[in-house]
Amino acid sequence: MLAIVTMLAFGAPPAFSDVSATCGIDAVHRTPEDLEFDRMLGGGAVIDVNQDGRPDLFMLGGGAAPDRLYVNQGDGTFVEESGAWGLDRTHRGSGIAVGDVDRDGRPDLFVTSRGSGATPSVGPNLLYLHRGDHFDEVASAWGIATTTDLPDGMGAAFGDVDLDGDLDLFTTSWFPGGGGNRLALNMGDHFIDATHLLPDLTGTRGFTPRLVDLDGDAYPEVLLVGDFGTTTILANDAGRAFRDRRDQAGVVHDRNGMGSTVGDFDLDGRLDWFVSSIFIHLPPMAPSGNCLYMGRGDLTFEDQARVRGVQDTAWAWGCVAFDADLDADLDLAVTNGWPDWFYHDTALYLNDGAAKFTDVGREAGLDDWFQGRTVVDLDLEGDGDRDLVFFVHGGTPRVYRNDTLAGHWLALDLDTSDTPCLAPDGFGARVTITTDRVQTRVVDGNPTFLGAGDRTIHVGLGDATSADLDIAWPDGTTTTLMGVEANRRLVVRAPHGADFDGDGVVGPADLDAFLVAFHALDPRTDQNRDGAFDIFDIIRFVRRFDGC
Repeated sequence: MLAIVTMLAFGAPPAFSDVSATCGIDAVHRTPEDLEFDRMLGGGAVIDVNQDGRPDLFMLGGGAAPDRLYVNQGDGTFVEESGAWGLDRTHRGSGIAVGDVDRDGRPDLFVTSRGSGATPSVGPNLLYLHRGDHFDEVASAWGIATTTDLPDGMGAAFGDVDLDGDLDLFTTSWFPGGGGNRLALNMGDHFIDATHLLPDLTGTRGFTPRLVDLDGDAYPEVLLVGDFGTTTILANDAGRAFRDRRDQAGVVHDRNGMGSTVGDFDLDGRLDWFVSSIFIHLPPMAPSGNCLYMGRGDLTFEDQARVRGVQDTAWAWGCVAFDADLDADLDLAVTNGWPDWFYHDTALYLNDGAAKFTDVGREAGLDDWFQGRTVVDLDLEGDGDRDLVFFVHGGTPRVYRNDTLAGHWLALDLDTSDTPCLAPDGFGARVTITTDRVQTRVVDGNPTFLGAGDRTIHVGLGDATSADLDIAWPDGTTTTLMGVEANRRLVVRAPHGADFDGDGVVGPADLDAFLVAFHALDPRTDQNRDGAFDIFDIIRFVRRFDGC
C-alpha cells in the first residue's frame, strides 16, 4: 500500500520491461565448481568498444564458459563479437575495471582473475589494451598480472590518486592475509606497486573499491567496501600516503559490506555513500543490512539506512545510483541472492527528493528472482532514460528496458585529451547541475560490485527544459555552461591548466599573469591546494605549462 501511495505522489510510476529474451544476450555464467568463493561471482561492465556512443557490455564467463562481449546495435539489441575483439578467454574472472590506461583515447579493460587451470591460482590477471579494432592482453608487461598472494582477487577501480594525469589502479582480495588490497601507480607504460603508501589492510576482506575525492582537495580517497565488518575509508594525503579513517568517518556499521555506490541523495551538495550488505530477521545472527552513509562533507558520515528506508534487500550485492524516473534526484537499484538461501525481489528505491526512499521494484516490473551480482544502468537504445542490466551468477544476464513516461534529461561526456595534467575522460571531475534543484555528480569510472558502469554522466531534470552546468576539474580549473538545452548528449573539453589568462592560448602571457596573481595571494595560484602560497605552487604551474 505504501508503494502505491508513494507512486501516486510521484506521478507516473517507473515501468521496466524484461527484454532479456529478445535483446541478443544469451551467454550463461558458469563456474567449474560450487565453491563458496565462486558463488559470489558474476561480474560485468559497460564499455563502448567501437566508440560509437552506444554502451556495449562485457561479461565474465565464470571459468567454465568464455568471457563475452556484446556490441550494442542502437535499437536495444546486441551482437556477440568476443572473438573478433580478442575477449573470449575462458578463465576464472572475478572483477572488472574500465579506463583509458595508456591515454590513447580508447577504453581499456582490467580483469582480476584466478587463472584458467583445473584449480584456482594466483592470477594471472588480464589487462586488455584497446588497439582500435581489437584488444591486446599485456598485464604481465605492465606489472599487474599478480596483485594478491592467494587465489582471491576481487574488485578493481581506476583513479588518479597522485593527480599526475593518468589512471592508477586499486585492487581488492577477500581472504584474510591474501595481501591483495593493493595500489599500483601508472608510470605511462607500466605500473609500479605502491601498496607501501597504504595502511596495514591485512585483515580487510575486500570487495568493492571506489576512488572519490570526499574532502575537496581533488585527491581521491579510497572507499573500500569489505566483508565481515572491514569497510573503511582511506584518506588521501596529497598522493603521498593514505590514512585509515574508518573509526573517525563513522563507517563501522555494515557487517557484510558487498557493493558500493556514491551520490548526493539529499541534494545538499555533499556526497553520500550506499553500501550493500546482508539483512536477516534472526536476532542471533543480526547482520546489519545495507548502510546509507550520509556525508557531512568532512570525511565523516552517519548511517541512516533504516530511517531512510533502504536497509533490507536480503543478501545484497550490486547496487547503482541513477535517476529511474528523471525527476532530478538519485534513486537506487539493488540486486541480491545466495544459493540455498531465501530470495528477495530486486529493489528499486525511489527517492522523494529529500532522500526518503520507497521500494517500488515489484510494481515497476523488477519482480523476478535470480542470483544477481553486478548491476549497471545505461541507455540501451539512446532514448534518454536509464535501463538496467543485472549480471547473474550461474545464469544469463537480465536486461530491463525503462519504459517510464518521465521528465527531461542531459547526458555529458568529458574530454581531457588536450590536457595531459588531467586524467582521461575527466576522472576526478565534479559536475554541478542547476535547475530548480542543484545536483552533484562525480566522475570516477562508476565502479560497482565486480564491475563498472557507464562513464557517461546522466542527469534527470524533471520538468526543466534547460540547466546550468559547472565542472570543477581536478587541476583547479572550471568550466561553466549556462542554459544548456535539455534532452541532448554533449561533450565538454577541459581547459588547459596553464591557460591562466583564459585567452585559449598557452604562452608567456600566462606565466606573467600567474606571477602577478601569486604575489597577490590569488587563491587560484595555490596549485596544490595545501593552503600555502610557496615554491611548490610555482613548480606545479610550470609543470602544467610544460605539459606535465
